[in-house]
Amino acid sequence: MILQESPPDSARREGVFRAPNPDFLGAIRNPPDSTASNEPGALSSTGNSCYRNAVVIMLLSTRPIMSFIQNYHRLKILQLEEEPQNISYLNGSSVSAEYYSNLLLELEKLYSTLWETPSTTKTKRLRTEMNKLVSYLKKDDFFEDQFPHNQQSDAGQFLEYFINRCGAELEETTNFLQDAQDWRDLFTLRQTDRKRCRDCWQINHVKHRTEQIQNNNTWTLVMKRFDHLGQEIKQDSFTLDQLLNQWRKTPGESWYCDDCVADFEARFRAKHGHLDKNSAEYKAAKKERDSSNEDWRWYSYVSLPEVLFIDIVRFKGGQWDGSKVVHPPKDQRMVEIPEYVDMAPALDKDVPAEARHSTKYRLRAVIMHAGSVGRAGICTGHYVNYIRAADDQWWYVNEPREVVAVSFEDINIPTGASEWGGNDFTPYLMCYERVNEEGTPTPPAPAPQVQEVTFDSLFDDDSDAEPLQMTSSESRSPESRLPKQAPNAEPAKEETRATSILHLSLTLGSTTYNLTPTIADLSPSLLEEIARGAKPEARWMATLELPPAEEASSKGASKARKGGKGPKKGGKAPARRLIELDPALGRTYLLPSDVTATMRRSTRVAGRRQAAMKKQQEVEEAGGKGKHKSSISSLSPSLTMNTPPPHIHLLSSSPAAGTTTAAIKTEPPTTPTALVKIKRELVDASLSTPEPPRRKDYCYKGRVCGAAVVA
Repeated sequence: MILQESPPDSARREGVFRAPNPDFLGAIRNPPDSTASNEPGALSSTGNSCYRNAVVIMLLSTRPIMSFIQNYHRLKILQLEEEPQNISYLNGSSVSAEYYSNLLLELEKLYSTLWETPSTTKTKRLRTEMNKLVSYLKKDDFFEDQFPHNQQSDAGQFLEYFINRCGAELEETTNFLQDAQDWRDLFTLRQTDRKRCRDCWQINHVKHRTEQIQNNNTWTLVMKRFDHLGQEIKQDSFTLDQLLNQWRKTPGESWYCDDCVADFEARFRAKHGHLDKNSAEYKAAKKERDSSNEDWRWYSYVSLPEVLFIDIVRFKGGQWDGSKVVHPPKDQRMVEIPEYVDMAPALDKDVPAEARHSTKYRLRAVIMHAGSVGRAGICTGHYVNYIRAADDQWWYVNEPREVVAVSFEDINIPTGASEWGGNDFTPYLMCYERVNEEGTPTPPAPAPQVQEVTFDSLFDDDSDAEPLQMTSSESRSPESRLPKQAPNAEPAKEETRATSILHLSLTLGSTTYNLTPTIADLSPSLLEEIARGAKPEARWMATLELPPAEEASSKGASKARKGGKGPKKGGKAPARRLIELDPALGRTYLLPSDVTATMRRSTRVAGRRQAAMKKQQEVEEAGGKGKHKSSISSLSPSLTMNTPPPHIHLLSSSPAAGTTTAAIKTEPPTTPTALVKIKRELVDASLSTPEPPRRKDYCYKGRVCGAAVVA
């Protein structure tokens, strides 16, 4: 915990209320890599490792944390590898970016394994990866001292240690100082602790107050409530809202400002000075003064994190009873946990309006504890998890044999008393994620149906469908990839915008896989993924299906919108034209964690961007500000673009006799889903075969070595 004197009011907006890094916010508010399954795995507990397993599972389930690693920190490392550059430490040493590692990257290695499809070998792989993480933790002597193998340890303390160590490792380098600040901003609660002069307050004129600012990674709540006189209210259970409200106002120490001390003492002597100081009447008056009901400390927050950890205090330190140290028993009272928490009441009144947005949080994970502590301080018990998956399904995670789908209501149902000496599992540590500005998040849209690809030793095969041969007429048919209309449904409105369909296939040996998404208006991020280090040589082939010139005509589309004569219905549809896309031309590739996951994520991003573009076009058309122009207007005699979509830049167009060529450079979108810049060219099918590309051998952090196509 860091204590910091509060700045003067004139400097509050510039100092205390520091705006977070916009690149950091953009990265963590995009989802992490998709996973093969939404059913989590479980880590085997050996000895006293359940506290450690519970925290790791909570971290791996928290989406902003994984997004920070994958969309922000790892992206910078991949860029340094591509250049290439070394990562420099503050002590003067350096290491190649290819061989750099830290605790965040070690944690990420568990991510895909935790969420892979359940199998007989999943538990073994999780155990192997967890052992590697523990071995990395043991490089720090403080870890061995604080969390000995043969003693029960506290999950909250381990979470605090893990967060601080990740930040400290980033701060050791010159390359990731900004990452270190952003990592701490992900969790940090900046708390004010105020005490007002009791005498000033009593006369309704506050002239002085003290204030300190504390930076905390967790919000610690004590299971106590007080009445207006400062007396504790005894009760058997609480709601989290009761603890949150009580946190803001807590009995504290007496304090008087210097200006009031003399006046206060003079008034007290004038009223009670004639009494004998040893008399009962004088002592009663002095006791009443010292136990004033205005004696409070006030807490509030000046900034809120993206990830809110709440820690409920159930264990107390040892107390000296005159002959030995005695440890109080664990507080076994229940606390009802809500799914949503609004932090607006806890914000300081000086927080500006622009910093008060998004004060609602939604529960992502809970660590429960069952057990007790003896008078000698010996703790016994067990930790388990409740976590919410990407599809909003809740899971109870204990041992590998006990991973059960549950509902949110099950979290607040007492369980475990029969196994732990009559003590139920009680909420101990909770993780809440900030809700976006639109309010309650909606369940994520289903991922596009694409064929899974299996690379030996690289990817996991979680597909039930057979690979589709691209040589068949059915797989090449555009109609087979267009959405079909449900029976008895209302006829869909005629679509006048041009649509481009990407037919993408991947050949491994003698098998060809269909990986075709449907994307409107030549959306970006079409070919972000390729297997780097695959044992069989991977060959990509794609054809881009463009709409006919008549359908792509902006004039015909305008007439149709105005009610004029558009394309004739019932007539013969013009043939669609295909352009072959050879991905071997002048491209640079780096490896995402999962090829199909990247395609799903890219397609979702493209779909959201297309929806936003369509909405903006409708608004402009309604207001008479402009007319939508088709992205691809003509193919004869040469390929041209009137209004290229975002990140698509026309470089050249050189018509030739009987052939059409166009070079188009596609840059990654502003969202962190694109891992590297990818150069690509669109080439007509009649173009002659280009020269074979150069290849570069490499080995990526222990992965299978291979070759990549380079520019």
